[in-house]
Amino acid sequence: MRLVVDTGRMVLLSRAGTVTANGKALVPKSFDHTLIEVGWTNSQPAVPALP
Repeated sequence: MRLVVDTGRMVLLSRAGTVTANGKALVPKSFDHTLIEVGWTNSQPAVPALP
């Protein structure tokens, strides 16, 4: 597991994980997530419109 944190604002910017079996990476189970926007809000979440 790898986490990237903005220590100035104390928010998570990305996380990545590699799942292994017998020392080999299982690509379908591994992940890499980058957060586009982070922060506190008082607004309710909204479902984005489909294109």
